[in-house]
Amino acid sequence: MRVLVLAKKFPYPLKDGESIAIDRIAAGFQANDVQADLLAINTLKHYSDTATLDVATTPFSKIDSVTVDTGVKLGPFVKSLLRDTSYNIDRFRSEAFNGLVERTCSQTHYDVVQLEGLPLVHYIDTVRRVCKSKIVLRAHNVEHEIWQRLAVNETSLWKRRLFASFAKRIERVERSVLKRIDGLVTLTQTDADKFKSMDYRGPLHVSPVGMLPSDGDTLFNKPLRLFHIGSMDWMPNVEGLTWFVNDVWLPLRKMHPGLSLHLAGRNFPQALFADNKTVHTYGEVADAQSFMRERDILVVPLFSGSGVRLKILEAMALGKVVISTTKGAEGIPFVPDKHLLIADSAEALIANVERCICENGLVETISRGAKELIRMQYDSRRAGLDLLTFYETL
Repeated sequence: MRVLVLAKKFPYPLKDGESIAIDRIAAGFQANDVQADLLAINTLKHYSDTATLDVATTPFSKIDSVTVDTGVKLGPFVKSLLRDTSYNIDRFRSEAFNGLVERTCSQTHYDVVQLEGLPLVHYIDTVRRVCKSKIVLRAHNVEHEIWQRLAVNETSLWKRRLFASFAKRIERVERSVLKRIDGLVTLTQTDADKFKSMDYRGPLHVSPVGMLPSDGDTLFNKPLRLFHIGSMDWMPNVEGLTWFVNDVWLPLRKMHPGLSLHLAGRNFPQALFADNKTVHTYGEVADAQSFMRERDILVVPLFSGSGVRLKILEAMALGKVVISTTKGAEGIPFVPDKHLLIADSAEALIANVERCICENGLVETISRGAKELIRMQYDSRRAGLDLLTFYETL
């Protein structure tokens, strides 16, 4: 079997959950002796210098890309409003990338073309025209739900209406693409159930993102170091962290002056917490794994969004303690107080941090449970084999 992966962003270097998800499934293919090639849109927003990448260091056999400016522009945005289409999706339409897809599919036989996300819908017709490959959408989340929840949580009336409009337009695209694909893959059962509720009745497979737990026991700093890492051009992260710093961190720091909070992520708005000298901000870090290894408790204060948060799985694989909202931990088959800690209010989050400080052995117990969950549920080779078995049925 040979698989072609189409991605709406160049995944290397691995700096966010979407990139990790693309790399890990390719690693699963490679572990099962299946060749996977990658075609990616190299956006200006998340631009990567592809000339410095050694393909041999990735699980892909071949990699090619096209640079595309997907930035928001007023003219095209207004046109999409007038046409009643989704500008969030339209931004990823590229004649250059379409040409690359056409040439590649014409020259090489692929059993499956795997679309990494909804914006790749623009290239379905091209694949259909030039080859007989099965087309599978690998949905990292339910896109329209992200904007629905942002609209619900937004206090500004005009933003609430705008986000609700985005959600409706994206939902129309999602419902339409479900009728045009040969199979659907989700990262979580939660998202699979949501797509079923949208009347999807085709072949469906749930494929968790593969991870590898670290060996040995995880050591913890004293005092504990809290941290968060995630792209800050994603609105749910900004929303959640702003709430956390204002409603949780400030009172928590007064109670426990020795605690420290470390925040990192791409496009971090430096002015966001500039007035708070107790918050350490780093922007985009060169090595996310090293950043997490040096710290202890990952806080995930998410109240909107969809899909699984891969940074939670990464942290758990390292044996870090995770304190998350229920929404943030959605899609992970955890047991509270065994694999991670759940808190949906400022009071509960503060209480759980205090438990980590005061309860003897709690952080070590959570650490061991987290790594065991990764070992049992997120094995890359098994995930790849299960997905390939699904592809053989299409």
